[in-house]
Amino acid sequence: MQGKYVAELRVKEGSPLIGQALNEAQLGEKFGVYVLELLRGEERMWSPRTQVLQLGDVLLARGEWDRLIAFQRAAGLGLQPTPGSNAALGNARRVLVEALVAPNTHIVGQTLAELDFRWTYQATVLAVQRRGEILRERIKNVRLDVGDTLLMLVDEKDVPELNRYAGLVVLAERGDGHESRRKAPIAIAILIGVIAVAGFGLLPIVVSALIGCVLMALTGCFKFTSVYEVMDWKVIVLLGAVLPLGIALEKTGLAQHVVDIGMALVGDHGPLMALLMVYALTAFLTELMGHNPSVVIMVAIAVSVAHAMHVSPAPFVVATAFAAATSFATPVGYPTNTMVYNAGGYRFTDFLKVGIPLILLFCAISMALIPRFWPFVP
Repeated sequence: MQGKYVAELRVKEGSPLIGQALNEAQLGEKFGVYVLELLRGEERMWSPRTQVLQLGDVLLARGEWDRLIAFQRAAGLGLQPTPGSNAALGNARRVLVEALVAPNTHIVGQTLAELDFRWTYQATVLAVQRRGEILRERIKNVRLDVGDTLLMLVDEKDVPELNRYAGLVVLAERGDGHESRRKAPIAIAILIGVIAVAGFGLLPIVVSALIGCVLMALTGCFKFTSVYEVMDWKVIVLLGAVLPLGIALEKTGLAQHVVDIGMALVGDHGPLMALLMVYALTAFLTELMGHNPSVVIMVAIAVSVAHAMHVSPAPFVVATAFAAATSFATPVGYPTNTMVYNAGGYRFTDFLKVGIPLILLFCAISMALIPRFWPFVP
């Protein structure tokens, strides 16, 4: 759990902090936790670090999550769920989840007390992180903004449902990692075996990878149900819809028409210029419609260009893949771009300023190296 969260810690009976001030105990400095506010009932106490703590006081503390938990345990404090809930961190069936507030959703501008995720997802918000701002309100009174990160305690069975919630983007999940760590050596051994088998040419990489997946499933490295939970069905539906479009481009002759126009522009400048044309066209389409549709459309065109030049299609297909993978200039070029667009407070022009030079750099590198590894004439 990266980044600094704000959490509420309640002084419990038996806490060593009762009867002394925080600056005397110096636990905050030891654990890298900063106490922002001291709340006593509905009253905010002045100078929280110099106030003598009492039973029931609530500390609004800020720090990295692991440090907050270490501070909480050392100081004998209780982690205050928000809104009020009896959820316990020790429950083996519950996991910690980081969730990002998505843009253009109904939860933006609402408080956690108003939303109360417990009723729908049995989820309890434990801490909140806001980029570029230090929150000093009680967590239940914080009005959510785009890009806020919530640290939530969720029943394990409800995590897939939370993944489908339109207002949140689940970034990470932390459960009881003992079982997964126990299986880690097996998974690593299988991965090394897959690479070795493919590297020595004993089996094609696709076959060895599939065998590796089966072995991981049989040895319990992952659950069969996890495959369906993490599968991005939107991408599968998109590919299913776009693949016929690529076939239609080829069957109707539109792909050949595009090739003829491109070849007229290339003229007699040779296959390298044709390769540059394919790369540039793929990069342009990717920035407008995403990498998956552009690859499906451009592969057929790239192969047709290669045949028209009477050279191997391999470098043209590789150039298509490289161009589609280097979509840095717009927020819609790749799902990750879209995810960080609003959350990071970026503007469209920020992607253009950084993305276009990067695309040009990768294009130059690709033009220099692709023909070396995949020659035009095998």
